[in-house]
Amino acid sequence: MYLLDVLDDISRKRRLYSAEDLYKLNEAVFNLPDGEFVNPKTTARLFGTLSNIMRAYNDGHSQAQDPNFFYDYVALLATMQNQHFLDDEQNRRICGWLYEALGHELGIPAAGGKGKGKDNSAAAQRELAKLEAENEALKKELEQLRGLSTAIAAFKAFKPLQAEKTAEPKAKAKAKVKNREDKKSKENKENEDEKDGESEKKEE
Repeated sequence: MYLLDVLDDISRKRRLYSAEDLYKLNEAVFNLPDGEFVNPKTTARLFGTLSNIMRAYNDGHSQAQDPNFFYDYVALLATMQNQHFLDDEQNRRICGWLYEALGHELGIPAAGGKGKGKDNSAAAQRELAKLEAENEALKKELEQLRGLSTAIAAFKAFKPLQAEKTAEPKAKAKAKVKNREDKKSKENKENEDEKDGESEKKEE
């Protein structure tokens, strides 16, 4: 699995991550094949790696070394908050990290501030709640699409059986027609042989 290869590479960095590392991890998660299953062990490892990346972002060292780190960090969190294999608590924490990163970049004060900053924070919290609701709706839609995909696959599996049943009567009909033609041809030959015999007798 490509995702495991990327996680192996990132685990060797000891929290000295680059924007390229985040881009590769985002790409590996975003391009997961439909039939590829992310088991609980891989999910836990992936979430642990995200936690380490979050701490690296918060200490400011990675961002100071690479100005593109913030953008790849936000893109990675945006991809992760929409993954069905994460549980609700993991999803909530990722959304919180995304909110904190955007708030820091946009200058939105933390919750508990006063005046205009407090209003901005409340608006951001509402936006976060909206994103979480949309995420839940997408999860439900994904489950429905998977059920539909399973039903379509099952329907396609019955098509060869139906074709076989349809082909069987046709084959029997063709065989019957061929038998009739063979029989008719045989009768014609016998009639011709009889006529030839009669002609020979007359000549005698």
